[in-house]
Amino acid sequence: MGTFIKMNLDKATYQATADINKYDESTREGIKRVIAEGVQSTYETAVRLAPYGTTGNLKTGIKKEVRGSYGVVRSTSPHSHLVEFGTAPRIVGPVKRVALKLPRFDPTMGWAGFVKGDIYNGKMPKAPFMKPAAEENKPKIEAAMQEVLKGESH
Repeated sequence: MGTFIKMNLDKATYQATADINKYDESTREGIKRVIAEGVQSTYETAVRLAPYGTTGNLKTGIKKEVRGSYGVVRSTSPHSHLVEFGTAPRIVGPVKRVALKLPRFDPTMGWAGFVKGDIYNGKMPKAPFMKPAAEENKPKIEAAMQEVLKGESH
């Protein structure tokens, strides 16, 4: 599933990337450079902010892509949305059985242990990493784009 957070850039930055062909070659290259640097910076921030679990899959699942004046940073880990947004209380119950086998070691019973009914695991608090990465880098991208557009001559 992954996580999708949209970075809504200011109008000038959005227009520059959408209408890139109306600019001269130097300005087009500047726009592409700003996007590439912004994607790289956002990617690095997301990786830095992502919690490190036992497998490290959350951090390694963060990917980046730049295509000219378009860039994407996304989290491809299937559980990333659960980390980013948290969960409601989780309930585990037996499926097609009367009791649920507990998947833990009990020193008095060994690997045995059953519970009748549901187990309430509580909710998982959110630990956002994608949205804060976007919010941290958005002003930098917009400021850099303004600098490129100031020197524009088309």
